[in-house]
Amino acid sequence: MKLSFKDTKLLLICSAILFLSTVVMFFIETETDRPWKGIQRDFVKIDKELTEKELADAEKLEAGPQKQERLDLLNKRTEGLDNFTPTIKQVWLPHFDTADRCMSCHLGSELDRFKDAELPFKAHPGNHLDPSRHSVDAFGCVVCHEGQGVGLTVEEAHGHNHHNWMTPLLAGHRAESSCEGCHPMRSEVAKDAVMEDAPAYSRGRTIYLENNCLGCHVAKGFRREEGIGPVLTTIGTKTDSSWSMDWIKKPKGYLANTLMPDFELDNEAISAMTAYLFSLSKPLSADSTARAELDNPEAVKRGEMLLTDLGCLGCHSVDGKDEG
Repeated sequence: MKLSFKDTKLLLICSAILFLSTVVMFFIETETDRPWKGIQRDFVKIDKELTEKELADAEKLEAGPQKQERLDLLNKRTEGLDNFTPTIKQVWLPHFDTADRCMSCHLGSELDRFKDAELPFKAHPGNHLDPSRHSVDAFGCVVCHEGQGVGLTVEEAHGHNHHNWMTPLLAGHRAESSCEGCHPMRSEVAKDAVMEDAPAYSRGRTIYLENNCLGCHVAKGFRREEGIGPVLTTIGTKTDSSWSMDWIKKPKGYLANTLMPDFELDNEAISAMTAYLFSLSKPLSADSTARAELDNPEAVKRGEMLLTDLGCLGCHSVDGKDEG
């Protein structure tokens, strides 16, 4: 069917309208409605209010060079805010091989005048961002707080969506765990040492070391101390199986300040473990129950498995085997 000139013209006009509508909708959806743009506009609004207050205070100053210098600075800031255009703020961190766009939303992080503002505009507490320490240009935010440095929505940047669960945002004291990356506190550092600006991390490290967690959970950069627990290979030459069973069942019942935990084992498991340990030194036990178990290969084997599975070799050594 051949279209008339009028119909062709009408079709072209409708097509043009549809095309322009699609372009406008796409532009509005993908450009003008970006969350970070709205945040930046709110930031400018707050900054203008703060600047107006500072200008009012500056006008009350005694006339002189300092007053004029202050007024010039504030007027220049006002001019910059009037001409502000939302844009992505990004720093490249070559030493960490990563990009950081956090400042696209956290625009007040380095500004003292935003110390009483609400997040995401609130100034960073303390002097962490001092140029001589951790300037944003050198460290960004993601090096300490993790999250997704290139994300431009709260969910993506803070690692709260299902793609970024490996590196969620570290807020508050949790960010102190990142200090170890640049300021390692290894075995040679005193147990009660305190890292500046990382009190929670330092306290956790002290608790970890003082409670001998290293006995079972060896951490990178730490050496396991010798003699955490006695060698068990010759236990039969020092005590009998009856005492050993009571000890395993309730260590703190015999020695209140012992570091050995109560594994809450049942009597059968304790008997099997005792049988295995005493089989290593073949004691002449007066305990008939334990003596009977020594001749039970299944019980001895189960005891050996328990000793390994419970992590006993983190503190003790058996027949020259341990996990140090």
